[in-house]
Amino acid sequence: MRPNQCAVLFKDLANSAPRSPQAKPYHADTECTCLLFDHVETAQRFCETTVKELPSLVCEILNSEGRAKPPLLVITHPDYASDDDSGPTSSRRRKLIATRLFAVGAALFSINLWGENTLATFLASNCVLFGLRFLYWEYAVKHREQERRHRLEAHGRIERGDA
Repeated sequence: MRPNQCAVLFKDLANSAPRSPQAKPYHADTECTCLLFDHVETAQRFCETTVKELPSLVCEILNSEGRAKPPLLVITHPDYASDDDSGPTSSRRRKLIATRLFAVGAALFSINLWGENTLATFLASNCVLFGLRFLYWEYAVKHREQERRHRLEAHGRIERGDA
């Protein structure tokens, strides 16, 4: 595989098991098929057409580094695209949950100010910690998406011969 090429791997939407381009399961764990493309755009169009015909299939477009790094693109059927945790709905949901956890934590901390209530303090601390976990999750998803975009741009430069 040349550095300017990309590979498309196929997997099942439900269980992520490897599949053939026709969405057929492999008989042995060592079997696998990938298709090589000279351009990411060509691979993306092929994958979009394939998943429209076979909704249970997920296509991963990888650069020449293969599985050493996350895929450049993951193409799913449009009906299942909202299941992606990097989408705007999931992002809003994570931020909303974190905000509500912080509000509940603040309310529980204020209850503790009126009297010694260790349960309120314990619950408030946990709400704040869980809220921080949701914010960290949001940061990690955004960072992963930004890294993916940078790698996709770098691959585009390699395809054009700019690198």
